[in-house]
Formats: sequence, structure tokens, C-alpha cells
Amino acid sequence: MNNTPSVQRPSILISWSEYQRPLACESASKTTAVTTKKKVVSKQPALTQHMKKVVANTKLLKEKQQMPSPSSSRSPPPPATPGSSFRIPKKMSSPPATPRSTLGSTPSTQGRRRGQSSSPGRQRALSRAPHRPPSSLGPEKREYLNTTAEAKRFKLYTNEHVTLTTLYLDANFIGDLGFQYLIDVLQHNKILASLDIGHNEIGPSEIEHFADVLRKNQVLKTLGLRNNDIGIQGMQYLASALSENTTLIELNIHENDIVVEGTQYLGNALQRNQTLMILDFGSNHMGDQGAHYLPDALQENHTLTTLDICKNDISPVGAEYLANALQQNKALISLNLYENRIGSRRAEYFANTLRYNKILTTLDLHGNQIGSQGAQYLATALEQNETLTTLYLSCNTIGDEGAQYLANALLYNKTLSDLELYDNDIGPQGAEHIAIALQQNKTLISIDLSSNHIGPQGVQHFAKALR
Repeated sequence: MNNTPSVQRPSILISWSEYQRPLACESASKTTAVTTKKKVVSKQPALTQHMKKVVANTKLLKEKQQMPSPSSSRSPPPPATPGSSFRIPKKMSSPPATPRSTLGSTPSTQGRRRGQSSSPGRQRALSRAPHRPPSSLGPEKREYLNTTAEAKRFKLYTNEHVTLTTLYLDANFIGDLGFQYLIDVLQHNKILASLDIGHNEIGPSEIEHFADVLRKNQVLKTLGLRNNDIGIQGMQYLASALSENTTLIELNIHENDIVVEGTQYLGNALQRNQTLMILDFGSNHMGDQGAHYLPDALQENHTLTTLDICKNDISPVGAEYLANALQQNKALISLNLYENRIGSRRAEYFANTLRYNKILTTLDLHGNQIGSQGAQYLATALEQNETLTTLYLSCNTIGDEGAQYLANALLYNKTLSDLELYDNDIGPQGAEHIAIALQQNKTLISIDLSSNHIGPQGVQHFAKALR
């Protein structure tokens, strides 16, 4: 090894054609420093011989320090044109350290991120993300962080400081594309428990991908998909997921054009699912044939407590299927049949249900054409029923006669607390019967007689009852 004392080496200006070795020199002899003070012309023999010594010394120094050349990670500079020159620095500095990644992204990703917005709010959000060096992520996640948009999605499900449990995005024109972003997050999110994405034009293709997530997700408990474009095919995907999901408690798929075939898929899923408690299946045109698929589900399912099947074109035939199923069901406490077509005669089936069912607490028969005869059937059942607390009978044209039947039932019933009778053609005479019953009934706390025809005389009867 050369024992010549090491001194600081001045800059040397030489021709590129005379020096095509790596740019690294850590030491040089005094002789070299003195000899090379002059500017050397291209292809000078003495300088070439001297540079060979410098390169040899540099190689020995590298072997001693067992360090790679600082320029090994760099690409060689482009060839110089004749007469061009470059400057050898006094001391080669080590390569700049790679900055720590904010989200575990690669330097190239970091560079793209710097080109994005650098608002104070965004910088604060990035600074809160936990540091994960690229080496700890594994090849798959490093590949996932290839773009800034993907890095943002990655942050949503890896940020330990996120506390959001409820997200409502109803009516935001999300579409299938926006739903894709949510699906990516829900695959890994361990916090979000309630999600509402109704009225967003989501179709069956993305429902298929979401169903795969729903099978494995162990956190989501409430899901709102009201008024989308799920259809029969989408319902098939959802039903398959519901058969395996063990955490979802509430599902709203109101108004999704699921029709009869989709109702069959739903019925099969309800026979297997043992966690869902609240289901809104209104406005899906299932008709009587669709209603035929629900009784088996209601008999096998022991967890569903609230069922909404309003506006589903259910006629007296379908109403009979449902009423018979309720007599055997031991779990359902609330049934909504708002604006179907049960009619006065089939109201008798629900009256029989109220006699035998000891679980149901809320029954909504609003707008079902039951008339005064249907009111009579129900009133007779209410005299014996000991569990129903809420009864909705609005828009059923029960008139004064139907009001009298119900008033008589209130004299005996000890559990009903909420009775809704608005828009029922009730006049002063019907109001009088109800007012008299209220003087003896000790459990009813709310009655709705809006949009009737009770007039001042009817009000007088109520005023007397309130004294």
C-alpha cells in the first residue's frame, strides 16, 4: 500500500478522453498535489502516467475500507465531445440518504406525491400516518402503493388513528366507480360498522365484488343500499353472502327492482342466516308469488325481528301466506305491510294472527283497503291480544263504524299504546266513541286522527275526555 502522507487534493481540470474511470478519490500524495496544479492539455503523457497512480491508490483504499464505490449506483456520465472537460471534486461525498417514506411508499412514489397538492391540512394528515419502511411491507403491498391514489386508499385502512365507525353517503352519485373505492377499503377496514350508500346508481356488477367482501367482513353491522340498481342478479350475489355472513344486523335494500326471482334468493338466504335482525325489502314488486317464498324463511329464521315489505303488490292471496307464517314465527316483533292490497276479508287472517302470536308488537296496515269490516276483525283480536303496542290503520276508510269497533276494543285492551287512524273518513260520531273509550283506557298514550272530519263537535268530545 502507498505510504505517502495524505493531504487535501486540489481540483484538477482534465480532458474526458484522458480519464474514463469511476469518479472517486479519497487521497493523493503531496507530489500529485504539486504536479497537478497546472491546467493539463488533453492527451499529455505525464499526466496520464500520474492518473494511473491515482487510480491505483484509490483501488487500494477501497479494498482497505471494503466499501463500494460511491458512484457504483450512478449511471456513467455521457461521453464528452472533443475538448470538453469536467472537474474532479476535492472530496467525494456519500450519496444522499433516501428520505423516510411517509406511507411506506417507494422513492418514486414519494416523488409523484411531492408533485401533488401540499396544503397544510394534507401535510398534517400525512404526518399522522405511522412510519412503515418499504422493507417491512412485503412485495405485494409495495406493488399496491405504486400510485398516489392507491397510497391514499392504503392509508384509509392502515391508519391506526382512524376512528370513523359510521359513514352516510346517501344520494351522492357515487355509481359503480365510487363503490369500487369503498370495496377496496372494506376488504381491510376493521372499524367501520355502519355504511349507507343508498340512491347511488350501484349496479349488480359491483354488488358481486361487494358480496365477496361481505362474506369475510367481521365488523359491518348496518348496510344501506336503498334505491340502487341491484336487480335479480345483484340480489343473488347478496343472498349468497348473507348465507355466510355472521355480523350484519340491519340491511336496507328498499326499491331495487328485485321482483319475484330475487325474493326467492332472499328467502333461501334468510333460512340460513342467523344474525340479521332488521330487513327493509319494501317496493320491490315481489307480488303474491314472491310472498309465497317468505313463509318458510319466517319459520326457519329465529333472529329476524323487523320486516318491512311495504308497497310490494301483495294482494289477499299473498297476505294469507304471510299471516299463516306469523302464527308460527317466534321472533318477528315488527311487520310493515304499508300500501299493499290486503282487503277487508284477508284482514281476518291478521286478526287470527294477533290472537295466537305472542311476540308481535308493531303492525303497520296503512293503506290496505281493509274498510270497516277489516277494522271489526282486528278490533275483536285486540280485545284478547296482550303484546301489540303499535297499530297503524291510516288511509283505510274505516269510517265511523270502524272507529266504533276499535273504540270498543280499547275498553278491554291493556297493552296498545300507539294507534294511528288519520285519513279514515271518521266524523263526529266516530270521534265520540273513541273519546268515551279514552276515559276508561289507561294504556293508550298516542292517537293520530289527522285528516278526518271530526269538526268542532268531535273536538268537544275529546275536550270532555281530557278533563
